[in-house]
Amino acid sequence: MDLLARSTAGGYCVAMPDVAAVIRSLLSQNASVRDLGDQDDLLGTGILDSVGVLSLVAGLEKSLDLKIDTRHLTEENFRSMSAIAAMVERLATDRAS
Repeated sequence: MDLLARSTAGGYCVAMPDVAAVIRSLLSQNASVRDLGDQDDLLGTGILDSVGVLSLVAGLEKSLDLKIDTRHLTEENFRSMSAIAAMVERLATDRAS
């Protein structure tokens, strides 16, 4: 899957709907995420725990050809699907530059 799409300005941006779909698909392997909103608290609701975060990281790295360093494993980055997508966008943008 090619995460990066060339923008009209010549830079790169992440195709966020594709990233959101990957995140939702990976989360659905361990929990019912059908009714979850992009801002719902994944950690506070118990949908993600420490093992779930590690599983999600492995899936994101494999699916999106990214490396998620341990310094990115913060509550802020994994609180919601939107937060995860924003982290992935930052990492993909950093990789492209």
